Amino acid sequence: MIRGFAVLALVGCAAHAPPPAAPRATGQLAFVDVAVVSPIDARVTPHQTVVIDGERVVAVGRVAPPAGATVVRASGQFLVPGFADMHVHLPDSEAEIERVLDLSLACGVTTIRGMQGMPIHLTARDRLRAEHRVAPELVLAGPPITTAITPDQARALVRDQKQAGYDLIKVIGGIELPAYQALVEAAAAAHIPVVGHVPKTVGIDAALAAHQKSIEHLQGYRDAAAAPAPALAELATRTRDAGVWNCPTLDFYTVALGSDRTTLAQREGIAAFASDDELAAWNKALADAPPPPDGDARIAQLAAIARELDARGAPLLVGSDTPDTFQLPGFGYVEELRAMARAGLSPAAVLRAATSSADAFFGRPHDGTIAPGARADLVVLDRDPLASVENLAHPAGVVVRGHYLPRAELARIRDAHKVR
Repeated sequence: MIRGFAVLALVGCAAHAPPPAAPRATGQLAFVDVAVVSPIDARVTPHQTVVIDGERVVAVGRVAPPAGATVVRASGQFLVPGFADMHVHLPDSEAEIERVLDLSLACGVTTIRGMQGMPIHLTARDRLRAEHRVAPELVLAGPPITTAITPDQARALVRDQKQAGYDLIKVIGGIELPAYQALVEAAAAAHIPVVGHVPKTVGIDAALAAHQKSIEHLQGYRDAAAAPAPALAELATRTRDAGVWNCPTLDFYTVALGSDRTTLAQREGIAAFASDDELAAWNKALADAPPPPDGDARIAQLAAIARELDARGAPLLVGSDTPDTFQLPGFGYVEELRAMARAGLSPAAVLRAATSSADAFFGRPHDGTIAPGARADLVVLDRDPLASVENLAHPAGVVVRGHYLPRAELARIRDAHKVR
């Protein structure tokens, strides 16, 4: 895998048999007396009944649950749309992919955008769909573009990745502007979005003009952030007007650039779920790449970029960039939620980025909301997510396309991967 800070594979994973395939959700499920949270307008509507039939929400309001429905009494709890982890590097083995899926699901993630495609990922995605597995949905970028190619090669790459079954084209670097423009034009004709980095040979202005669907790691924005404030505000406004999403991966920068590394090993999940081999590899990676002298200042600058994008209405996504150094699947997603809050985004803004912004990115009608017609991917919370991002950290239950997993089942799924 090509990573910005360290190249690490998951090693030493606990042996784990995948859960059995589940039948398509066909029964009715009703959450009674639950507070429904709308990420789009940060509104909480208490004492609602939410009825699910199969894979869709069919009713929301002060209504009686249908006869024969499975009833979940949710007084005092909150219901939000399922979370999307929009930047994941899926591993290259089935067992390790299962680990990513399970740990992510236990933290409320119902959609994963894989950002470094391999044929094994296509096989896993297709198997999950065919078996109606209770697992996060996989949306996959193809193998990324990392070297110079010609415009004809760019067009052929789009054709080949589309035919292979990938959902997105990812750019990292090396590509010159004429080939990039040919790539974007061919991808638009093939209805497959272009996502990824902003190569220096392309630049942020050309990426916005091309309407690149999403930009990862806030690449291309640092020069504007270092200039007088109006430059960043203008760039953020142009980003919004271009319809370009940003996936900041702020926690990745916290680990890579932050001067205080003493607490990384105390992060939630590390003691129980990180193997000895992983810990050794992570510690070596940190030793080999000490934090730069201006690391904390760069983190603050990236936080300012994220705040300005949000303030100007340029949509943000939540991406963990896991698995990477001291970033476990699922747990790393929660760390990214916290990093966005530390950057100054409100709990409402973080929740929107985690849910409705991702569904808007995918063009899913009705999704990212809890309303009739929306897909039944939901997270049950014990406390108000608009009061604190921390209230998103430990789901009381998760619904995946109509299948309800209560707290005990989430713990069972997660704990199957404990190594100590």
